[in-house]
Amino acid sequence: MREICFIITRDERILRIYTGSATRVPDSQSRWNAIWTYRYEIREIVHTHPGGLLRFSKEDLTTMEAVESATGLTYQWSLVTESGYLYRDSLYGEDILVTNEGNAWWINFLRDLSFGTNHKQPTTKTIREVVMT
Repeated sequence: MREICFIITRDERILRIYTGSATRVPDSQSRWNAIWTYRYEIREIVHTHPGGLLRFSKEDLTTMEAVESATGLTYQWSLVTESGYLYRDSLYGEDILVTNEGNAWWINFLRDLSFGTNHKQPTTKTIREVVMT
């Protein structure tokens, strides 16, 4: 198991995939550059917590604040565990549990990469079609 981060565009494509250890995806200049370059195209930044903690860590919260401060924009920040999915409502600062995961076609792919389980792969698009270079 390892922590994975996806950057998702407004048209629901995976812009970038970042991998980490079992406990974190380390900061990288590459990720910051991608966020800056595509800041107007990004809708959601999502990552996993392989340990199962379904809440944002202190490090998550400071990263969210830094990115939004640097770009001057707000994003949907999401967190996925093996059995849960929530996002942060930036306007109100509330965490909202997602009950209809079917709206996120990429969620099973993210779980497969992070947890190594055999989740159903996306069927409407191939991975090659959705990962932007």
